[in-house]
Amino acid sequence: MMSHDGERDWLHYVSVVENARGEEVGGVLVERACQWLRRQAMLYVTLMVRPEHQHSVSFYMRLGFAIEPRPMRRGQIPDILMSRWVNAADLPE
Repeated sequence: MMSHDGERDWLHYVSVVENARGEEVGGVLVERACQWLRRQAMLYVTLMVRPEHQHSVSFYMRLGFAIEPRPMRRGQIPDILMSRWVNAADLPE
């Protein structure tokens, strides 16, 4: 699922059934979402990962996402904010 909040384009709830993990299904889903964003003239995509899902953080990092800093709120561990350009050609010079 994709959304736009007026400031950012968001990728929500990417999930692959357990017996299909490791078969590049998740990567294909994310890349298709980025293709859709490019067709909508969007350049950047953002998502959040729960801190206990480090395997997901590693997955998104392999797809070119980077962790963005987020402040802690009163001792809470915030979700991990990650983002990337939807196309390598969109990288600023």
